[in-house]
Amino acid sequence: MSHKNGLARFLILLGAGVLFLSAAVHTFAAYPRVAVAVNSSNLSSTLKAALRTVFLLLGWNWFAIGLLALLTTLRTGTSHKLMVVLLGASILVQTGLSLAMMGVFVGNELLAAAAALLLAGGLLLRDPGLPARAKSQSESSL
Repeated sequence: MSHKNGLARFLILLGAGVLFLSAAVHTFAAYPRVAVAVNSSNLSSTLKAALRTVFLLLGWNWFAIGLLALLTTLRTGTSHKLMVVLLGASILVQTGLSLAMMGVFVGNELLAAAAALLLAGGLLLRDPGLPARAKSQSESSL
């Protein structure tokens, strides 16, 4: 494994860890409080159930993206650069949307950190099947 791939994998693992932390806080610490607030509101029962469901699904979404990034990184022998970059981009989009709709808070900061780590790690990944000399020749021909 090259030095760049080692650093890339470390960044991706760290990004996945931040997503796991975000999912755990969102699901286990914040959900009970949100559920109480939603239940005591004057919303319809259908809308109350929908809001609670969406809140839990968001935590699951972060867990699933983190797990995909983790599994992609731990798999040896092939490069999954595009997959990790797309996962990081999806978290970046969620960060932007939540910033626009809710403003700055610690959840956005965690998401931004996870997105940056996944994107940086994904962009640093190198295809292990292509020798460095062949890689530099193919890049110089562009």
